[in-house]
Amino acid sequence: MCYFTDSKSIVYPHSEEEWNQLLNDFYADINTECCIKDKQNPNLYMARKCLPGLSLVQVENVFPCNIRWKSTNEEALFSMNFMLKGELKYSIEERNSKMMEGENNVLVVPKHTDHTLLFEANTPYSYRSCVLKQNYLENLVIRYPDVLGKLYCEYENENLAFLRKNNLIITSEMQLIISQIDDAFELDPTNSMYIEGKILELLSLQIKYCHSCYDTSKMPSDELEKTRKAEYILTSNVSHPPSIPELASMVGLNAYKLKKAFKQDYGNTVYGHLLTYRMNRARHLLLNSELNILEIGLECGYEHSSHFCKAFKRKFGVTAMQFRNRI
Repeated sequence: MCYFTDSKSIVYPHSEEEWNQLLNDFYADINTECCIKDKQNPNLYMARKCLPGLSLVQVENVFPCNIRWKSTNEEALFSMNFMLKGELKYSIEERNSKMMEGENNVLVVPKHTDHTLLFEANTPYSYRSCVLKQNYLENLVIRYPDVLGKLYCEYENENLAFLRKNNLIITSEMQLIISQIDDAFELDPTNSMYIEGKILELLSLQIKYCHSCYDTSKMPSDELEKTRKAEYILTSNVSHPPSIPELASMVGLNAYKLKKAFKQDYGNTVYGHLLTYRMNRARHLLLNSELNILEIGLECGYEHSSHFCKAFKRKFGVTAMQFRNRI
């Protein structure tokens, strides 16, 4: 089933029953490409792109009422999940859990498993997920048994499992890759090889992050988690980043500890790290989008294009326009 709709051909659902039906239709077949959207209402957007061995989902929804959606997966799932906005509460086999904004995890779910998702009314939800299908996953495990073998055993034995019991924080590297996948989705949806490479890069970062959580040689694990949460908040608000005291307060650290932790974990100051993120994002947009310099500056958090151009030249030694033209 595939929908490419506008406001004339689909009515934005207003009841829980209508939303449940729409969600059932969208998730009925993970092997079929599908897009459900309303051009006149940005509160409804669900899209799935199918690559060989992969099923990638983008969701940007605001629900008009509380939604309790129940479903049963027919196949075992190995799923990468990233919560960009909102707090998703869910239960699997009557085990309650949640994924908060800025968190991610890899989830293994046995086939014929009941699960329930809970969406709150008038709350923006933005998340990305990618299901690795069995043959594709098996080939990956053959190539990287030390990396994926343990989680694949849970998949093969039909056990419910997570990459990590506590969710991981979405890092700036992950955010950048997610935005690159989104851009490719919109600008060149036929570029499957590029998108697949980015998905595998995301998976490798999830595994790398998980392993780093057990390395307490740099700092205690709880302090590391707070530092990475701070990084997510910082890079999610590039236009209006919080001050260092505000950021520290948000994650439960004092300003001195936060600055020290950033140096230890990222090798940079708090705002130096933000600048690097902005410039990497700008470089990607110059190479892979048709946005003009002003639009790219705004996308990267610069209200004035002159400030963006100066920052870009200091970072890369050429102007943004020179960088774009020489490619």
